[in-house]
Amino acid sequence: MLALAIAGVSYRFVENPVRFHPDLLQRPILSIICAGIVTVSLFGAALLSMWFATQLIKAPEMKVVTAAIDDISRLPRERCVTRTQSVEVKTCDFGNVSSATVIVLFGDSHAVHWFNPLQKIAESNGWRLTTVLKSSCHSFDIRPQGHKTADLDSCDQWRTEAFEKISAMHPSVILLGNLTSSLGQKDRAKPWITHSLRELQDGVRGTLLALADMRVVIIRDVPYFQFDIPTCVARSLRHVWYPNGSCEADQSTALNPAVFESEQAGAQGLSNIHFIDLTNRICGRGVCRPVQGNSVIYRDRHHLTGSYADGLMATLNQELAAILNTPVVRPLL
Repeated sequence: MLALAIAGVSYRFVENPVRFHPDLLQRPILSIICAGIVTVSLFGAALLSMWFATQLIKAPEMKVVTAAIDDISRLPRERCVTRTQSVEVKTCDFGNVSSATVIVLFGDSHAVHWFNPLQKIAESNGWRLTTVLKSSCHSFDIRPQGHKTADLDSCDQWRTEAFEKISAMHPSVILLGNLTSSLGQKDRAKPWITHSLRELQDGVRGTLLALADMRVVIIRDVPYFQFDIPTCVARSLRHVWYPNGSCEADQSTALNPAVFESEQAGAQGLSNIHFIDLTNRICGRGVCRPVQGNSVIYRDRHHLTGSYADGLMATLNQELAAILNTPVVRPLL
């Protein structure tokens, strides 16, 4: 309604007076010249804005933000991550490829979160780490609403073939990482990431049954923010009226506990299923903080930076050692 009101006022007092101005009606060349001047001026203003934005990015205080945006993972994604439209099951090996202890990292881009610490853990312990990853495809057997049918079918085919490949590896443990914290979130950027808690529970169980008789670890998903973290942090650095605390979120909002409970319910009654929950490293006293110390730990609204994930290595190493019943080996730095 506000836009309509503004449009009506501008139509009455700007557009029509210019369009029907007697001098311009009698001098069409002048109209063309005025239009050209306006066009060039707007184009120049756009270029100036882009230049100004570039200068802001180069400011010393903004380096921490730009560093976070580009800080993904050491994983060679082009070689090791299956694209959305593809059904090829790509696998990549790291660490000691001849080791009898095989760790499989299986899931979507949220599984990639854990590659950096797992790579170092594998190298330190002399283990083999194998990745089985596909963009926007859960390792859980679910079909989120709103996706194209072709994309969902490709995920199903990829997942089924991945089950067979993983089973043939006889892994010591399979780590599942998936984007599930988006469930129930009102994400205007990606409104299609939705499914019910029941579908999640059934999807978890379907995957665990497909990986029966193997040791499986489900890593709880990280908090999902309603806004882009680097943008929020940049605003807080740029404007004194935009406090840094505005980039924080209540844990109950960013991480619905019912989601993790549904994942645990999907594993009920099954053996050799374990859970790792590192939420307390991001959220404390009910508040999730995407900035810790001088570091921005999110590169968008729901992906951890590779550097921050590296910092979770010791905790993840202890958790895995306990599950595998092996001595804790201090990871190589």
